[in-house]
Amino acid sequence: MSDGVAVGRALVEDFCLLLPSRVSDLENVVVTAPAFVAILLKAFTHIYPLAQNGVALPDLCPPSRLLPIVADWVARNPLLCCRPRFSGLTSFLPYLFPLVDADRWSCVSLPSLLRWTILGPIVLDAKANLVLSPLHTTLLKAAVQFQREKHAVADTSKARLASDLMLTMRDLVSLVPSVTEPDAFDRVQLATDRLAEAVQLTQAGSLIEIRKCLKDAKELAGKLPENKLLLTILAHWDRQRNP
Repeated sequence: MSDGVAVGRALVEDFCLLLPSRVSDLENVVVTAPAFVAILLKAFTHIYPLAQNGVALPDLCPPSRLLPIVADWVARNPLLCCRPRFSGLTSFLPYLFPLVDADRWSCVSLPSLLRWTILGPIVLDAKANLVLSPLHTTLLKAAVQFQREKHAVADTSKARLASDLMLTMRDLVSLVPSVTEPDAFDRVQLATDRLAEAVQLTQAGSLIEIRKCLKDAKELAGKLPENKLLLTILAHWDRQRNP
């Protein structure tokens, strides 16, 4: 286990499970150590991916007390999830968290946090989704804000971030048949709407390059219940690829 993931697990156990009365201490870390929080966001989403290989398990879901903390961090500093801002810490990141390699954009947690908000309506309960709804909106705003700052992201990094989003799409396709509750249609449509919004704003914000995997995206979209927003957005970027 990497040191970064180990630190993430320890913080969850100490502040969310063993000492919930001290949660405010963890919440305020975003003010004193924003770079550390950016690493934790990546670690938390790595520890709790909600599903693996299309299967959702309780151990893959974040504790209920962790979700409001993450949502608060992102609300207070949205660009922590989509901009590498580590300066002096950069050389130490591979030791803290091996997923952060020579590509500094690999520490960006936006696609992984979007995974939470996209799969949340399928995997998590109603209480958790009350937190994920404003988190999703904040993440989309972060993508727009990132676009305004005109950061240069290498094509290889865009492809990596796009593959993260495609993995979420594949898991969504696999999880949809398991949703059998009376509100199943609404939950699936909400998840698919969020996927469409994520594709649109991260592509428009130059964080990902979805056009190179459009064939797979369109094939996966065909396996989901029809969603006009997703189909429209994929068609738009298809036209941009082949004007």
